Amino acid sequence: MSRASSGQENDENTLTFTEDKLAFRIVVHKTLGDLINHIESAGIHKRIGVLIIDHDAGGGANLYRNDLIRGELNDANFIHLLYYDKVEQKYSCDFYINDVKYVFKSPLIKEIDQLCDLISYELIYVNELIGYKDPFYVFNIVKRIKESQSAKCIVLVHDYFSICPSYTLLDHKNKYCGIPDDINVCQNCLKKLFAFPGVQRDIVSWRENWEYYLNETADEIFCFSNSSRDLLIRVYPLLKEKIEVRPHVVRYIDPVEVERSSEVLTIGFLGGLNYQKGVDVFKELLIFIAKENLKVKVVLIGYTDESDAVLQKKYSDFLTITGKYNRESIEMLIQEHEVDVFFVASIIPETFSFTTEEIIKMNVPIAVFDLGAQAERVRAYEKGIVLKSISIESVYDELINHGKEWLKIS
Repeated sequence: MSRASSGQENDENTLTFTEDKLAFRIVVHKTLGDLINHIESAGIHKRIGVLIIDHDAGGGANLYRNDLIRGELNDANFIHLLYYDKVEQKYSCDFYINDVKYVFKSPLIKEIDQLCDLISYELIYVNELIGYKDPFYVFNIVKRIKESQSAKCIVLVHDYFSICPSYTLLDHKNKYCGIPDDINVCQNCLKKLFAFPGVQRDIVSWRENWEYYLNETADEIFCFSNSSRDLLIRVYPLLKEKIEVRPHVVRYIDPVEVERSSEVLTIGFLGGLNYQKGVDVFKELLIFIAKENLKVKVVLIGYTDESDAVLQKKYSDFLTITGKYNRESIEMLIQEHEVDVFFVASIIPETFSFTTEEIIKMNVPIAVFDLGAQAERVRAYEKGIVLKSISIESVYDELINHGKEWLKIS
């Protein structure tokens, strides 16, 4: 489900918008009292609710949340979406009921706490807690709901926030830490990292709190790969029986046949590249190709978090950057740019890699570093390789050899 794609003002408190084929009329309540009066007068408090706790930072977690809303909403219940709006610095409560979305925002978590006491829940999804001023206060709300209403709680592991405030597991040197066995290494590292909202700089306390609340609130914990489950169990072995691996299912991609018009091999990158997703590796590869004057093409079907126009101009002899794209156009773009082998250059262990899964579904050769869900998935794919080294010379050689192997280029 995408963000609002269209909207039209009806009055100062109401507008209508379309959210991925589901149309909602939005009603904004400016005070908690107004919302409570509406809940009681409309009989909403008599319905059974599904509470989804999330952030609003985009990405795969929000896509998953939107799928939950689509899948759980019916004529007999309602969805209560709670997230922290970092821009407004307010907690946002969105109530989806039939074709209406009621919105209330407050800077006070205690008002949200009070609101939750008025509603009956049968199911709670803790989808994300990144960005909350006090994630454990939110967990405490969940704990109280469970104790008073016997609601089922499912925790989703989209990242490693439960293991460390540095939820990608990058240390103070911006390298994957591997989760050191010595907790003192983690403690010293955390003190050197930049400040995280609502995070104490004590990794022992952090993990003790997470273990307590996961034990007390979670009926099930969904991981999206075996590798993420294994990392979670390393830190929290007592949670093993609660963890279930449920990989995402990518259904919108079909196999691609690429008709080649040139003997020059094309290396592809897919998606948005930032530091975690390997933008520095991408740039290092461009520098290496230019320096060695290598006969190869590079295409980024996507964009970087830097100036793409500058990169495109500097390496115009062999680089193409398409910019943002729609899911529906991926296959066409790969055929248009004749991509021979993809490189997923992420430098962190993904809990699940949609990019990797998309490439595999298209039946195109792929290479990844030996990290996380991306390496786990590629090891089981005939046309995939897990790179043996992180040196750019070795990476280039392996990419070219892998591409030639499948294309039978001599």
